Amino acid sequence: MEKKCYKSFFGIGKAVVERVFTKLRQNIPSPKDLRGKHTVRPNKLPDNILFQLSAHIQSFPKCISHYSRQDNNEKRYLSAELSVHKMYEMYIEKYEPDIYEILINGRKAKPIVKYPYFLKYFNNNFNLSFGNPKSDTCQTCDRLDNFINAELNTDIKLSLIEEKQIHQKKAELFYADLKRLSLESKENTDLEVLSFDFQQNLPLPHVPCGDVFYKRQIWSYNFCIHSAKTNQAYFFMYDESVAKKGQNEVISFLHYYLQNLLQQGVKTLYLFADNCSSQNKNNALFQYIYTIIKSNAFGLNTIIQRYPEPGHSFLPCDRCFGLIEQKKRKIERVFLPITYQELVKQTNIKKFHVINVNQNFIYNFSDYLKPFFKKYITSTNKVKFTIMAYRCIEYTKEGLLCSVIPNSTAKEHYTIEKSGSLLKFPMENLPLLYQGKLSIKAAKLKDVLELAAKYVPPQHLWFYEQFVETNDDTVLSDYEY
Repeated sequence: MEKKCYKSFFGIGKAVVERVFTKLRQNIPSPKDLRGKHTVRPNKLPDNILFQLSAHIQSFPKCISHYSRQDNNEKRYLSAELSVHKMYEMYIEKYEPDIYEILINGRKAKPIVKYPYFLKYFNNNFNLSFGNPKSDTCQTCDRLDNFINAELNTDIKLSLIEEKQIHQKKAELFYADLKRLSLESKENTDLEVLSFDFQQNLPLPHVPCGDVFYKRQIWSYNFCIHSAKTNQAYFFMYDESVAKKGQNEVISFLHYYLQNLLQQGVKTLYLFADNCSSQNKNNALFQYIYTIIKSNAFGLNTIIQRYPEPGHSFLPCDRCFGLIEQKKRKIERVFLPITYQELVKQTNIKKFHVINVNQNFIYNFSDYLKPFFKKYITSTNKVKFTIMAYRCIEYTKEGLLCSVIPNSTAKEHYTIEKSGSLLKFPMENLPLLYQGKLSIKAAKLKDVLELAAKYVPPQHLWFYEQFVETNDDTVLSDYEY
C-alpha cells in the first residue's frame, strides 16, 4: 500500500521504487541525480574560443555615462554606432574569415560561434550598453582630458586630474540636489521643483529625402516645463511664424504655468535650468522672479534657481525629449505643426500635456521691467554682478543671494531694484511682444517653398504659403539655437 501511495504521489514507476527499496535494505545510500553532471559535452565551446570572445568584446573602446556616473558607476557604454550584431559580424570576420566570406556571398554556413550564443555571452558576462552620440559634452571635461592625456609631467598631470574630479563633483552635486528635492516635493505640499528647457528644433516638412539636408526648413519649437511634484510635463509648442526662442518667451511660459498650473499651497519653488544666457539666465528673468517674491505673487515666499556646471545639464525635461525623439523616429513624414503636437501627446497620454502657443500670452517682460531695475549692479561687498558665474540664486524681498558653489554659506547679496521703484503684480498694461506673424529670410523661404512644392501634399501647402519674407539681416529665424 505504501509503495503504491509513494508511486502515485511522486509519479514514478514500479522499477524505480523497487530499486530504491533494495538499496536501502543493503544500507546503500540513495542514488544521486546525475542528470547534467556528465563531462561529455560535444557542443561545449573550448576555452580558447571563449577567450577569443572575451578579448573581442573587450577590445572595443568604452566610456562612462556623461550624466549619471554616480548611479551607473559600474556600467560602461560602447559607441552608439555599434550593436551586438555588428560586433558579432566583426568577430566572424576576424576569427572565422572563411565562414565570413561564404556568408557575405549569400550562401549558408555554420560558424563555430553562432549569434544566439554570442548574444547570450555578451549579456551574461559584460555590463555594457550602447550610448547615444555625445552632442553636448562638457567643454571643461574634454579640455582637461586632452591636457591629461598629453601631459608628461607627473605633478602637473595629478593637478589636472584633481581639477577634473572637483569639477565633476560639482556637477554631481547638482544632480544629487535635484533628485533629493524632487523626492521631497512629492511629500511636502509647500515645495515644488520645476525644470525647463527647449527641445531641439523640429523641422517642417520632415521627409525621408536626401535634399532636405541641403535646404533650410521651417522650425517648430517645443518648450517643456516639468513638475517633480506631479511628474507631469507641459509642452508649449509653436512654429517660428508665431514667436522666437528668447528670454521673453521663456518668461511668458513660466508666467502661464505659475498663473494656471502651479499646485495650490506651494510656498517654496526651485527652478532648474541650463546656463543658456539668451533663454534661462538673464536679467529679464531675474527681474521677473524678483518681482514675484517682492509682490508675494502666486502665494510664493521663496524661489531658488539652480544652474548646473556647463555641459552637465541633463534635466527631467531632457528625458521627456528623449521619449519624444524615439516616437518621432517611427514617423516618416510630418507636414504640419499639429502632427508634432499629437506626437507629443501620444508619447505619454497621462503625463504629457500640449499647450498650443499663440501670440496673446507672449509678453514683452524685458522692456516692461527694465525701468524698475538698476543697470549696473554691485553687491554690498562691491562685487560686480556676473550672471554666468553663479550656480545658485535665492530671491528675497531684500534682493538676490548668489553663490558660485551651491549650498555654500558664502553668498553675495545684490540689490537689483532701483530706489523708489514700485513693483506690482499683476503687472499693469503689460505689452504683447509681437503684433503679427513673424517673417523669415527670403533665401530661407525660397528653400522652404521648393521643398513644399516637391514633397508636401496639396491640402497642407497653405501652411507654407502663409510665411512672409524679409531681407532684414537681423532676423534669426533660420538660426538653430
